[in-house]
Amino acid sequence: SVLPNGLRVGSATLPGRHSASIGLWIGSGSRHEAMRVAGVAHLVEHMVFKGTARRSARRISLDIEGVGGELNAFTSEDHTCYHAVVPAARLAGAADVLADIFSNARFSARDCAREKEVILEEIQMYRENPGQHVEDLLSAVVWPGHPLGRLITGTPASLARLGPDDLHAWTQRAHVGANTVIAVASPFSHEEILALLTPLFGKLPRGARPRTRLFKAGPTSPRVLADTREIEQTHVALGFRTAGRRHRHRFALRLLSVALGETMGSRLFYSLREKRGLCYAVHSETDVFEDTGVFEIYTAVENGKLEAALRALSGELARAVSQAPSGKELAMAKEFTLGQQALWFESTVNQMNWVGESLLWHDAIFPEHKVRDKILGVTRDDMAAVAAAVLQPRRA
Repeated sequence: SVLPNGLRVGSATLPGRHSASIGLWIGSGSRHEAMRVAGVAHLVEHMVFKGTARRSARRISLDIEGVGGELNAFTSEDHTCYHAVVPAARLAGAADVLADIFSNARFSARDCAREKEVILEEIQMYRENPGQHVEDLLSAVVWPGHPLGRLITGTPASLARLGPDDLHAWTQRAHVGANTVIAVASPFSHEEILALLTPLFGKLPRGARPRTRLFKAGPTSPRVLADTREIEQTHVALGFRTAGRRHRHRFALRLLSVALGETMGSRLFYSLREKRGLCYAVHSETDVFEDTGVFEIYTAVENGKLEAALRALSGELARAVSQAPSGKELAMAKEFTLGQQALWFESTVNQMNWVGESLLWHDAIFPEHKVRDKILGVTRDDMAAVAAAVLQPRRA
């Protein structure tokens, strides 16, 4: 349903479940920030939990955790989500807490200064974790000069510039009806969900969805970004830019990732770990946005094994381009993907995530069976075409 102020409400009714999950999905993230206020979306995500006129920070926590629930939030490149899971009978209380922090966060100067110190510690924590830091390096080199390539947390310099006025300005643009989806997965009917949420969120200003600066790819050539430090392993993140989330081959790309590096039976796992003993961890994954995406491979190896690992990795990528997956590989990739999806849907939290992401990006809730049909419809030729288009050395 769409409320008069443009806010979209989606629900998954799950009879017999004892939990309820609710999420506020905002179509604004770090890619919508100006350079001067880089990190403001993430800082707002932290600050909404610091108190409102009605609730202290402790009260916010106790109103959810005190009934056995969980309250959390995250910021990504293109959206932000505030979410809670509680016993189903406590859904009304959770919705009231989320409505309060969403619209009435006080953003005091004192809390803001303290929380910026917390985020500086968060930035340092990620930087000192090589497996995490290499992901940030990859983003910078995949999307150079674009907000997608910046740290979601902002930098120490950009954080220093942020104050309460910046936070208020951000929420006035982002926390509006037209830019917000509320997703609920619970045993309650859609009509009951509407009756609960309309009084809490129906008076939000309509506002508008943010304008997105699309990524425009320049000439493609291999690009490398490295950070040298005294550690025992070399962490490698190898990325290939892809099309966005609406591309017709997105399901073939997902299955290619499964076949190459998402299971213990995948090509990369067998080649680098089982056959050669070069690493403990090696995996692939995809991450897509509206206009672009990345196919990524990660591994970490003893420094002296780097050259051998890269040779093996290069060989497997070349084989993926020259040799289409076998019928058995394709069938296994489909079974794994569909099995994981079936298990994933057991959780009310994941059902809520499905509803929220579907509405936020497609203005529709995709039935599970339609996605299943798309996956089952992928052919060996589809996967071969995606491999040939994406896994090119000049694009690495």
